Amino acid sequence: MLRPFIPLAFILLWIVPVGWVGLMKSSYPLYPAWIASLFRVTGIFESAPSRWRIFYIEEEDQTGWHQVNEKLLFAPTPLGDRTRFQPLMNEMEDAQSKQVPKILGWIAGQLRQVHPSQGNVRAVRIIDFSIPSEAFLRCSSLAAAYDLANKTNMPKVVDAYMGVTPSP
Repeated sequence: MLRPFIPLAFILLWIVPVGWVGLMKSSYPLYPAWIASLFRVTGIFESAPSRWRIFYIEEEDQTGWHQVNEKLLFAPTPLGDRTRFQPLMNEMEDAQSKQVPKILGWIAGQLRQVHPSQGNVRAVRIIDFSIPSEAFLRCSSLAAAYDLANKTNMPKVVDAYMGVTPSP
């Protein structure tokens, strides 16, 4: 008998106040002040990180190191780009994961399939930059953040490296 009213109660008691706080930028007037933090989504993120750790894939050819366009390697997902790549890279440091050579080998194989005419890839590596938050938020894309990090000589960390044998 009360079952049909549970979703309605949830909507009225929690969803409406969350919407109110988000749209009006003020506390919900029908609840006491001590409960207001339950309706602020930003309460989850109490402080911003000072730097963003961003991973990139690079390939080396005769002219030097170049960023790899990840869209050539990874299919886009409904949840956004890098939903699998970023956590995988974060796990890479855990006790010198045995997955790293497999990942780099797979990337090298994919690059050969994507660019069969370019048999001149000498090496593949995964790097990361610790980009200051204010600089990262001004960038319109990850490629722009990569360019900014390279132009300003931000410290680069090579997380993994693999030499690639020339294809026959």
